[in-house]
Amino acid sequence: MREDIRASVDATMVNPDDVWDVFLAKAVRRFELWVKEAVGFTPRDATEERPAPFQEVEIPPLDVIMIWHTYLLNPRIYYEDGLRINKALLLLRAGFPLHYIASTALQLPTPTRINYFETHTGEPFHQPPFEEIASTLLRCPGCQEENTVLWYKRDETGYAQHGFNSPCSKCSVCLSHETFGVAKMARDLAKVHEDPQSNTMATLLLRSRTGRPYPTFAREWNLGVLQSLESFKPEEYTKALEWNFETSLRVLTAGFNNPANSVVSYRNAIKRLMKAYNTRTSLSIDLIAAVKRQFKFVNKIAGFGWLDEGAFPADSKANDGKEESRALRRCVTQYHAFLDLMTAHPKKFLVPTLVSRYRYRLFSAFYNTMLP
Repeated sequence: MREDIRASVDATMVNPDDVWDVFLAKAVRRFELWVKEAVGFTPRDATEERPAPFQEVEIPPLDVIMIWHTYLLNPRIYYEDGLRINKALLLLRAGFPLHYIASTALQLPTPTRINYFETHTGEPFHQPPFEEIASTLLRCPGCQEENTVLWYKRDETGYAQHGFNSPCSKCSVCLSHETFGVAKMARDLAKVHEDPQSNTMATLLLRSRTGRPYPTFAREWNLGVLQSLESFKPEEYTKALEWNFETSLRVLTAGFNNPANSVVSYRNAIKRLMKAYNTRTSLSIDLIAAVKRQFKFVNKIAGFGWLDEGAFPADSKANDGKEESRALRRCVTQYHAFLDLMTAHPKKFLVPTLVSRYRYRLFSAFYNTMLP
């Protein structure tokens, strides 16, 4: 997919890497729309605790699938975002429909599948080709005015680019990725002010060791940070943060240092928190950067020949008589051995072999319940 997108433009006119960045930024936006507008609309027996398998009609386009797949490979962030931001994410935890996607990747999508996505999201099923004049609407976090901004600009200040910078057409706020990140932080702080017992900031809800909800830590932090902002009303939090991460870091650090806060190891916590807000979306992870990292993994396994047809032949029989790959069975065995090592050495940081953990992570609900 990446090489097809890069090859779709004249490299003498536009940098193919910029075109790929625009494609990924649009894919993330389409993923957010899909989760918000389309997930959970078909009748199925699904709850947050017992998510149900996907129906064929619900499977989104390939670019959205790519973003979803990458997101699932970060199960801790995915789970907490589902608890904090959008509970529809928890309905997606039944498992990534890998077999269906792999078996139909080269087939045309069915009309019902296309209609389902387009009806619910208002987006075309297939992402339109790159155009320099393509734009999107952004609501200014300062005055709520809608602004039309370009995805790509030759001076690298388009919305899909790292240097995004565009003055609001109505107020003095300069729209940038930093501006939207600080606004997201201010909104979460306002929710904490409204209900410090139930709401929390990104990355603080789950216990670092187990990945399970641990609201005590978050409540302690809430108490300290709210006292550091007590001279401001919730609607003034963006003013307190001065629309930049440097001031935000100073304010949040004051909250961690507050005598009312008994949290000792706050430095790692605040580092994770700042990273979660330094994203372009409502989510707590930079999915564009995450997709790019994932491609490094794909290149590695391609180099090993593991993507070649016949790389994992069915050369043995399982206990139930079904044919299976001896190599893949060995991967599963290695992963079980890794879990045994983690249980035996809970204080050590252990990393499994290259492939064994990836498939398991795609089943977020089961991955979370297996944590110690």
